[in-house]
Amino acid sequence: MSQPLISGIDFWGRYRQRIETVLLEALIILKQEKDLSKDEVNINLRLFLCFKKACYRLGYDDMLPVPEGQNPPYGRARKNEPYLKKRPDFYWHKVDLTEPDEEFSDRRYCLECKRLGTPERADRVFNYDYFEKGISRFISEEHKYGLGNDVGGMLGYIQDTSPEDILTEVNNTLTLVDLPVLSGPTEGWQSNGTSRLVHVLIRSFPKQPFTLHHFWIDLRELFQNGSFQTEVRAKNSSDTGEETSSKVIRQPRRRRTVKETNKAIEHK
Repeated sequence: MSQPLISGIDFWGRYRQRIETVLLEALIILKQEKDLSKDEVNINLRLFLCFKKACYRLGYDDMLPVPEGQNPPYGRARKNEPYLKKRPDFYWHKVDLTEPDEEFSDRRYCLECKRLGTPERADRVFNYDYFEKGISRFISEEHKYGLGNDVGGMLGYIQDTSPEDILTEVNNTLTLVDLPVLSGPTEGWQSNGTSRLVHVLIRSFPKQPFTLHHFWIDLRELFQNGSFQTEVRAKNSSDTGEETSSKVIRQPRRRRTVKETNKAIEHK
């Protein structure tokens, strides 16, 4: 059967534009949530629901991403390749009919999500993890997020702290690992909205250069009370040593300064 005449039609480009349309619509819906948890996993679960609502409202029946799915194989992959066991937070997958080699015709747009703001504890610095457990996975041989594609996305959940301070801390980390820094958003910071930044990276696997789009959604208004909930399990005084039922308590939270956070990064 002859190949249809499709030259000049940018199927993947159109699909990628729809991905960003769905993502931005889902983030608008997410902002309307009233009982959002600060926990990343729970936010991602809620975001998937928002993706479904966004696709439904936009009339897109083929734009729902795969949540927490293993990286699909690219080309003639071997079963022991580490990247096949890695799981981006979300990804979209499509065949690009304009690709001349059918074995390498699939495209995947990976989206990795991370919290941004005040460190939760000394060994969990969110603005450092944004690189270590986020950006780095798009250039790591072990993860190979976005393999076979030249574009991907990072979603940052701003929970407190100004985006300017967060950007400074993220760029401090990027400088330490000899990666290009992020510039501020071309359209300015979108208070209570979503700010967009762009990053161009060089990596050792296809395709490159790789453009990483950053979407930072401002969720500070949802968590503006300055406290957080945490579960504390009290030990039973009995000889069995069993834990009693969880109690949810509120603890005050002091914002860490940029200087303190940078010092914590240096000690990691």
